[in-house]
Amino acid sequence: MRGLAWVIAIFSLAVLAALIAHYSEGYVLVIAPPWRIEVSLVMAAAILAAAFLLLHFLLRLIGGVMDLPKQVQAFRSRKQTEKGRAAMGEALLAYLEGRYGHAEKAAARAIELGEAPLQNALIAASAAHRVRDPERRDEWLKRAESLEGGNPTARMMSAAELLLDDGRHAEALQLLDRLHASGPRHIAALRLTLRAQQQGGRWDESLRVLRQLEKRNAIPESQAALYKLKAHQELMRSRAHDAATLSGYWDQVPASEQRDPRLAAAAARHFIQLGDAGGVRRTIEHALEAGWNAELAGYYGECAGDDALARLERAEAWLKAHPREPELLRALGKLCMAERLWGKAQSYLEASLSLQPSRAAYLELAKLLEQIGRNDEANVSYRRAAEMENS
Repeated sequence: MRGLAWVIAIFSLAVLAALIAHYSEGYVLVIAPPWRIEVSLVMAAAILAAAFLLLHFLLRLIGGVMDLPKQVQAFRSRKQTEKGRAAMGEALLAYLEGRYGHAEKAAARAIELGEAPLQNALIAASAAHRVRDPERRDEWLKRAESLEGGNPTARMMSAAELLLDDGRHAEALQLLDRLHASGPRHIAALRLTLRAQQQGGRWDESLRVLRQLEKRNAIPESQAALYKLKAHQELMRSRAHDAATLSGYWDQVPASEQRDPRLAAAAARHFIQLGDAGGVRRTIEHALEAGWNAELAGYYGECAGDDALARLERAEAWLKAHPREPELLRALGKLCMAERLWGKAQSYLEASLSLQPSRAAYLELAKLLEQIGRNDEANVSYRRAAEMENS
């Protein structure tokens, strides 16, 4: 439509000019002694228009010639930018393909061409790290530090991750602490912090960071459960020298985590080693309220204590719901032995062995038979326990 409008306008002007030329009788007189020039008005207008156009063309030509160096420089800059971007794309692709040597060279070429120096220095550092060249990696990181321009986040995150790959958790934590101090903690930094705390065996801190990640829904539940299990196990191990210390820590563990059968089993084993029958009972009963677990039921008969009769009654109630659990039957046998209920204890232990022969059940039966003076039968049970240990 615009093109059609221009055509109509041009034709209209042409028609108007023809009409003026046909009907106009005016003229222009130019006197410049000794010359006298007389032309028609139409011719004068045509000459002026031509002169204007020529002057405009000459000025444009002169401006273009004077601007030529800038245009050449801009052209070269565009070509260099295109080459730099191509080199950076090549570096990224090579890195993702696992061609780390090529990625480092392409990133270096991109830096020479002035394309994203910080980003390419970090790509080169990571590539050097992948080919196990720490000297070149550290050189690239230093170069990145000089290029970061007051925004150290990318460089510090990359450096912390590479340090953690080398097991240098203390240095990585220093970087991450500086990063956290400069602004709000973001999820990727928290993940690296968790990894550093775990590497350094700082299990209290790893739990604190882990709970922050859980609040942000930034870690899968199954993975979080494994990390918490490991942290709690290590923290309990460091407190397993004293029943009161261990019990105090266990009471601080959230109830939902205490119900994890793997964690409850670990706690029960520590309480058994310390001879804390009450701790064993509380730990197992609380965990089994959330769901049945045969391994936990097996620990219920361990560790003699004044509460053996109460535990026996609770275990017999569980037996009604789980009548064919060999671990529970073995636990019942031990609890009956603690109460000197020899006949009942023998029945439970033999029932456990009939369902699943185990070294632990044979040993308990051998001890029981010794208690009631049936030494020959006790020796048979000891031999079977030894055979199972050696098999």
